[in-house]
Amino acid sequence: MRAFNPDLAKAFKHLGCRGTLEAGHYAVDIYLWRYVDDRSFQRDCLAELSISERQRAQELHAPGARGAFVQRRACLRWLRGKDCGAMATPTKPGSSHCHPTSDRGISVSSSGTHAIYAVSPGVKKIGIDVEIANERENIFAVADALFTDAETTALKQADPRTAADLFYRIWRLKEAALKYRNCGLAEGLNDTLFIPNHQGGIAICQNPKDSRGVSTASAFFEGRFKGLDLALALPAMPGDEGLWQVAKATQRAQLQNVKTKTSQTEFGT
Repeated sequence: MRAFNPDLAKAFKHLGCRGTLEAGHYAVDIYLWRYVDDRSFQRDCLAELSISERQRAQELHAPGARGAFVQRRACLRWLRGKDCGAMATPTKPGSSHCHPTSDRGISVSSSGTHAIYAVSPGVKKIGIDVEIANERENIFAVADALFTDAETTALKQADPRTAADLFYRIWRLKEAALKYRNCGLAEGLNDTLFIPNHQGGIAICQNPKDSRGVSTASAFFEGRFKGLDLALALPAMPGDEGLWQVAKATQRAQLQNVKTKTSQTEFGT
């Protein structure tokens, strides 16, 4: 396998933004990339893609969509090829063990001008989704068409001032579950139900009646990174508070030392 373009690697490293979320027993590295409107950069990204990826890029006639696709895929290839250490984080505090690259699950979501990646050392499967709200979206029509009756009813009974936020919370969680399972909307959008409660939480019901398959992602988390709301799907572990309801993922505090300043300079945080 040929080496990754060093200039691209430097650009992704210095123009991207990185942090770590604590999600139950997991430490999940979050990497944010803002698309660059530069033809030369996009050509370099395209050169890193596989033949099938290049063919898919050519099928995207809108220049913006094509540029976002090639950058997103090139950045994903860079992350997959990185050596252990730069993106890896021990799953338990105080552990010095570093998992090999092959044991890192990587998932990507794209919304607006951003691509956001979740990298979880020691976990081979992970799902992430980010959605930027669209004020013109008819959320109730979408819910009627795609959500279950229980989810749609809860959404319609919610405070009108917060209904849109609730809709996108549910949608992000569903998309994260699908990415964890590596399947599309038609294959199992409602194999996991997310039912809001009066306390502002969301209960999880997996493998409900009439589901198409078996949902194996039983730990779900909501978090926020650089102003973007996100959802994560991860394997359940004993004691995970996200087993029966959606839990919160919190950002790991930066160490107040020289390394922190270096990290902030390198990743643009």
